[in-house]
Amino acid sequence: MTFAAGLVPLSHEATLLFLSQLALLLGVARLFGECIRRLDQPAVIGELLAGLLLGPSVFGLVAPQWYAAVFPAEQVLSDLLSAFSLFCVLLLLIVTGLEIDLTLIVQRIRTAAWVSAGGLVVPFAFGLGLGALAPVEFMTGPDKRVVFALFVAVNLSISAIPVIAKTLKDLKVIRRDLGQLNLAAAMLDDAVGWILLAVAGGLATKGVVTVQDVGLKLAASVGVMGLALTLGRGWVNRFLGAVDHWAPGEGSQLGASLFLALAFSIVTHGLGLESMLGAFLAGILIGQSPRLQSQVAHTLELFTSSFCAPIFFATAGLKVNLPALLSPSLLAMTGVVLVVATLGKYIGCYLGGKVVGLSHWQCLTLGSGMNPRGAMGVIVARIGLSLGILNQDMYSVMIAMAIITSLAAPPLLRWTFQQVPVSDEEQARLSSEMRRAESFLNSLRRVLLPSRGGHNVEIAAHLLGHLSHHHPVAITAMFTSPGGDPPPAQAAEAIAAQLQRSQGPAPRVMHCQAPNVASSILGETEKGNYDLLVLGATRDRALSPVLNEVLKGSPCPTMVVQARPDSRKAGEEVHFQRILLPVVGTNYSLRATEVAAVIARSLQAIVSIVHVVPPLDGESHGPHAHELSLTFAQQIVDHHADLARRLGAQVDTQVLEEHSPSSAILALAAENFDLIFMATGIRAVGGQDFLGHRAERVLSAAPCAVVVMSS
Repeated sequence: MTFAAGLVPLSHEATLLFLSQLALLLGVARLFGECIRRLDQPAVIGELLAGLLLGPSVFGLVAPQWYAAVFPAEQVLSDLLSAFSLFCVLLLLIVTGLEIDLTLIVQRIRTAAWVSAGGLVVPFAFGLGLGALAPVEFMTGPDKRVVFALFVAVNLSISAIPVIAKTLKDLKVIRRDLGQLNLAAAMLDDAVGWILLAVAGGLATKGVVTVQDVGLKLAASVGVMGLALTLGRGWVNRFLGAVDHWAPGEGSQLGASLFLALAFSIVTHGLGLESMLGAFLAGILIGQSPRLQSQVAHTLELFTSSFCAPIFFATAGLKVNLPALLSPSLLAMTGVVLVVATLGKYIGCYLGGKVVGLSHWQCLTLGSGMNPRGAMGVIVARIGLSLGILNQDMYSVMIAMAIITSLAAPPLLRWTFQQVPVSDEEQARLSSEMRRAESFLNSLRRVLLPSRGGHNVEIAAHLLGHLSHHHPVAITAMFTSPGGDPPPAQAAEAIAAQLQRSQGPAPRVMHCQAPNVASSILGETEKGNYDLLVLGATRDRALSPVLNEVLKGSPCPTMVVQARPDSRKAGEEVHFQRILLPVVGTNYSLRATEVAAVIARSLQAIVSIVHVVPPLDGESHGPHAHELSLTFAQQIVDHHADLARRLGAQVDTQVLEEHSPSSAILALAAENFDLIFMATGIRAVGGQDFLGHRAERVLSAAPCAVVVMSS
């Protein structure tokens, strides 16, 4: 490898030391984090303590030679660790953004603004007073008192979103109303804080700050956040959709999400704001996109919490030299700064919360959440040191304040959150979020619809179009033909016509001519990372070896669709007014209920939920067996009915007693039903009964259209 003139590669020793530092920080931080977690405390406390242990406070004091060998005072190594720490905090803020409920924030924006204003103005005023009264030995010169006071005020007024977010996640309260409000207020707080920092920095370097400078920073902050949270939602969703279309898969979407976060960080940093604000905004927008796959979000969160967050928080702890603070003057100054900083945040957030009607404990909870300065305080202190505003003593005081407030936040937040009961409205929202997270329907993003034309696939397209009314579903129509036979010319037009009637999205169309159609379908299913495979069925399953082979090998859930037995003209409009939904109470049956309910809501059809139980006589099974059987059956249909009603469907329920469930379903279907929608959990084992005997019989003998969902 060659290098440009004047540039030299990183030395072998520097590479070895950098990797050793990362390994040591990660190992000790993870160890301490897990130990603290077992004491029922947030892992972030252990990760910060790991940094204190590895820094000059302990490691440097106990084994100074080893400390100097592992963490030498070399600029290149310091820059490498700082750059990697920046990357870690960007990932942490992306994951934090994914957890933000933008709808809830918009609803509570007035509350967030008042809390943010109080949490900014009061500690800023306290900081100005502290800076004005501080002894001159903590300044670089008596002529710097004004800018010194301004820097102290900025450091006391900001909050550390990474620490707040990690603590809320560790405590499992990030989705609560106060958790979301805390993050929103901290975001506003820091946006204004960075503007104030720019003013202080400009005053330090130029000696004067103009109204124009302040106006530009303010316009940049408001403009970036305004564009991101309005037009940005559409831009991000279209970008992720284009990536999914061009290169489907979790890896592509993960790469696209990271690219977006870095791009947003570049924009905010280029405008003179903080790059972390860009990553946070990108995370919010990615999390709001219906295109985001849950596995991508899980992968990001897992990597960040297990690798990036421990290194970042341990690196923050490395900055503190506790023994250096043990002199009476520094110890006293640290205590004063800590008390002023904490009182400023609590009083400010309390007053801001009271203005908008929050309770006593809600205000204290927000004060506890806004109090940690963490890495944000470290960054501001380092900027003050580099600009010659803070001397080394005051820098150490500010670093200690940032770390101590971060260490105090988790136990304080745990205590105050326990005093705030969960309201009925909040519990309903949290329960709804949990149901959505566990929902098969909400994980449905990509559907493959193989076709050679025909009524079955037209019916499938019609149903998929109505399914997409719940959220955007990307449909790929794959026209297959064996050998060199061309696909039917009218097939694409018929499918497009059905989707257009149901106002569904235009499908992505692809053609496949291959000797083995089943292998081609299965290959595309695996390659395209589809969530659902939709197939047309024939009444004589023995004549459909392709269907059997695909059902055997499908890596994702399948939906088999069969048109009604009487002939229908091609392109004729489909009407479904009554849907029969047999249920058995299992997870795969609940999946079918979700899909059927959303389709029924769009069609304005009525869903009849039925459960079949065998008749029991009292002599053979005991006097109460029959009553218990019917009670349990009613609970099953009621559970499915509640789910369907939550999704907006019109529902009625029945419990039938019949020895043969398939006979009962077929008899009921003859009573003017248009569609049977049923589920099966049976997968391929051998032979041809891949959907189970019950589903096979219904498919072969139903007087109406049939859909069978298999998990």
